[in-house]
Formats: sequence, C-alpha cells, structure tokens
Amino acid sequence: MKDIEKIVGMDPGELEAEALKAAGEKDCTGKAGAEGLIDALGRAEALMTEETETVRRRWLAPIAVAAGLALVAGIGLRWQQGAPKDSFTDPEQAYAQVEMAFSKIGDGLKRGSEAMEKTAEIIQKPIEIINN
Repeated sequence: MKDIEKIVGMDPGELEAEALKAAGEKDCTGKAGAEGLIDALGRAEALMTEETETVRRRWLAPIAVAAGLALVAGIGLRWQQGAPKDSFTDPEQAYAQVEMAFSKIGDGLKRGSEAMEKTAEIIQKPIEIINN
C-alpha cells in the first residue's frame, strides 16, 4: 500500500499500472482484461479514499482533543470565578456614580453640539458663495 503523497504524485498511467499490479492483471486485452482493469481501478480508487481518510483522521483527532481540552478549561475557569460581585454596597453611592456618569456624557454631548453649530456657521459662508 502506498502513501497518499506517492499516490497523488502518480500520473494516470502509473496509477493504472499500480492498480493492475495490485489486481494481479498484466494483460488488458479482451472482455476479461477490461473487467480486470475496471476492478483494479476500483480497488485503486478505494485505496486512495482509504489513505485520504487515514490522513484526515490523523489531522482531525488532535484538533478535536485540543478543542475539548480548551472547552473544559474555559468552563473550569468560569466556574472558579463565580458570580460577579456588586461594586457598591450603598445604593445612594451607586446612584451618585450613575448621576456623575450621565453628567459627563451630557457635557460631552453639549460640547459636541456647540462645535457642530460653530462648524455649520463656518461652512455656511462658502455655501452661500457657491450658490451665488
């Protein structure tokens, strides 16, 4: 049995000769020879499929094992962390922090809208020149 690399590297004539050698046929003349050739080519195809599946299994098995280990490790790490903890024990302190965050967001939006108004005023002059 040849390796998949050797089989893939063969040209059709070499593959046919190898199939005939495996089938024990040397003469391809007549109906019996043609049937033997067809059987030999079928066996060669089965051999190639078998080698391909073996190579595929060789690559997929370690990948599947690694994925399983990563999954188990991820679940284990998540389990050790437990549920998230609250950062505030006092509800009034938490509310004050939320108000401060919303105030900063509002200030940023206000500055952004002021900048947009100034930009609109500056852009208005070239637009008027273009329109006239």
